[in-house]
Amino acid sequence: MSFELKEIGKIDNVKSPKHYKLEGLDIESKDVIKSLLGVENYIGWCWGNVLKYLFRWKKKNGLEDLKKASEILSWIIQLKESENE
Repeated sequence: MSFELKEIGKIDNVKSPKHYKLEGLDIESKDVIKSLLGVENYIGWCWGNVLKYLFRWKKKNGLEDLKKASEILSWIIQLKESENE
């Protein structure tokens, strides 16, 4: 009998924090927010979160907060790039 070992995924607090997954669904709260707000308001929400992480990085989570700001900024960039396609 053979067993297959599966690698347990490392928790990624930057790209997909577990605490933002909606229970029972394979969706993150940011996706629901985007649906509810529409693209332009979602971009504003993202921008506010980028600023939050940039303002607090030295006082709270250091490099992790800078990475979070960068990740959220990449969401804005992806949306804007997709508008130009």
